[in-house]
Formats: sequence, structure tokens, C-alpha cells
Amino acid sequence: MLPIEVWIPFFVIILGLLVLLFSMEHIAPKKPSKIKGETYWSGEKPENVSNLVRITYWKFLLFFSILEMVPVLLALTLMSGAVTALLALYLVVVAVASFIMVLG
Repeated sequence: MLPIEVWIPFFVIILGLLVLLFSMEHIAPKKPSKIKGETYWSGEKPENVSNLVRITYWKFLLFFSILEMVPVLLALTLMSGAVTALLALYLVVVAVASFIMVLG
């Protein structure tokens, strides 16, 4: 089991990311842009092609923060001397990040 000094930064980062997620959902614009439905300058109308990858700026910031959290946690864990559960902690963080990215 990891000491409490390793879990405190982990939960602080998770709490910070949750606050970021919920605050950005209220700040981000919800209405689609009118420009998407307008015609191009050449007179052609844009095709209705669904975007397979759709990400907003706040989601990108969230994903970047999650993926950057892994090296920070690894460094904190190595400095604390608790190497036994290092791989398990890394896998949990990557699994959470992957789960959020898939649902995004």
C-alpha cells in the first residue's frame, strides 16, 4: 500500500480536474456556430459529414492535464520510495484517462 504522501497529490489533482471539468461545461458555448450551415464562397453547400473526432478546447485541456499527471505522479512516487505499487498507480491513471477520452 502506498503511503498517504503519495495519495494526497493524486486526489488533489483529480479534484482539480473535476472542478475544471464542471466549471468549463458552464463556460463553454452550447449553441453550434451559424457559419457551419452557410454556403462557401464558391456557392457550394457544405456536406453533412459527421466528425469522428470532436473535441473542444476545454476537453483538450482536461486530457492534457490527465496525461501530464502521470509523469508527475511517477516522479512523486519515486521520490517517496514507494516503488512497489508504481505500476498499479500508473495503470489506474491511464485507465481513467482512457475512459474519459472514450466517453468524451
